[in-house]
Amino acid sequence: MKKELDFKAILAMVLVAALIVGFFTNHISSQEFIPLVSIVLTFYYTTKKKVEEK
Repeated sequence: MKKELDFKAILAMVLVAALIVGFFTNHISSQEFIPLVSIVLTFYYTTKKKVEEK
């Protein structure tokens, strides 16, 4: 099975990378970092799972 990176996967990786950079440069606090990354990853995996079920 061929796996390709779709738009949602690239967007999720870019958002997580941006949040990590913001965290390490002290632009995002740890109280903001964990919920934001959790939201992005949860959205990505739940939408991917719904598409695969169809």
